[in-house]
Amino acid sequence: MSVHKDNLTALIDGVAAHGGSEEGVTRLSFTPEYRAAANWLKAYMADIGLSVREDGVGTIFGRLEGTDPAAAAVMSGSHLDSVRQGGKYDGIAGIVCAVEAVRAIRASGLAHTRPIEVVVMNEEEGCRFSDGMISSRAMLGKFTELDLAQRDTDGITMRQAMADYGASGDYRTCVRDDLAAFVELHIEQGPVLEANGCDIGIVSSIVALQGFELTIRGLAGHAGTTPMRGRRDPMVALGAIIARATQETEALGGGEVLTFGQVGTLPGSPNVIPFAARSTVDARADRMDKVEHILALLRAACDEICAQNGTIYELKPLYRKENVSLDQGIRAMLARYAEQAGFCSMSLPSGAGHDSQIMAERVPTAMIFIPNTDGRSHCKEEHASPERLYKGAHVLAQTLYELAK
Repeated sequence: MSVHKDNLTALIDGVAAHGGSEEGVTRLSFTPEYRAAANWLKAYMADIGLSVREDGVGTIFGRLEGTDPAAAAVMSGSHLDSVRQGGKYDGIAGIVCAVEAVRAIRASGLAHTRPIEVVVMNEEEGCRFSDGMISSRAMLGKFTELDLAQRDTDGITMRQAMADYGASGDYRTCVRDDLAAFVELHIEQGPVLEANGCDIGIVSSIVALQGFELTIRGLAGHAGTTPMRGRRDPMVALGAIIARATQETEALGGGEVLTFGQVGTLPGSPNVIPFAARSTVDARADRMDKVEHILALLRAACDEICAQNGTIYELKPLYRKENVSLDQGIRAMLARYAEQAGFCSMSLPSGAGHDSQIMAERVPTAMIFIPNTDGRSHCKEEHASPERLYKGAHVLAQTLYELAK
């Protein structure tokens, strides 16, 4: 079976046309840009002979039947949503390589017992609604009414966003208990593969992570008439906490990372000492106990610094995802097909969260990483060459066929 570079390039560019601009790609879930990209992909999959459907939370499936339609399906794909001003390969590379792999399998005429499905997942990033990964959570029955009640920054609930988009929101009908395996291809989003001259990364495990909203409350005042001494400025406290917690996390030396990604003040006026300062907090490590240690350091910093400048703080949980190990049998299969094709491969952990992290809880799951230029991601400069996409799609096609035959 043969995958074609030209098809991969056309798919990447076709999706990027919806939500892309000079500033990068912004394609948040349940927006007009997302609907346009989703409809374009649905039409493409139908044109190559897949049966296409969309479930109650907006997940799209393109299915190639096997000789036994009742057999558990093999699934591959990734997410269609983006971060704000992101790149055109994050998530999309996994979708287009899955689409092209399934097209190649169908075109080969080779028989396979199990159905093979391409999945286009929704709201993985959590950029519009904070929990993220709604497609995989809905498929595993982990989506709830609380998810539908979440609000975006404009105050729109997920339930309303789904209704405006044309999704029913009936998450109970999204549960899948008919899956034999899930394989997700993704750009690495880091420099390891490129630095080692490797074509294929075989993901061994996915990190543990926790997210919080940190709010510090102080005392508002006039920026010009309030002396520096005695101010209870929450932004000063937040800055000191960020500096200390970041330094202490780096000193741990075990690959732990801590990010304060979204910062703001209230009321947010240039001539007003804020009464509150807020930041998102994202802590990650290869084990949850190491994440808990990062958070203990953060809380100690908050306790001490807020006491010093007369402020108080609150840490509101946003998300928690356990670390997982991926399926050894499928990982061995990926390594074998990479070797047979003459591609360099290596095993490595994933420092980013992915839908595979959810799927692996109940379904044999593996991930393929392909290198992307300079490891840059979540920015407009994100790039993966057609050759790298081709090598990933080739290994994916061979693996999906073996799992399905």
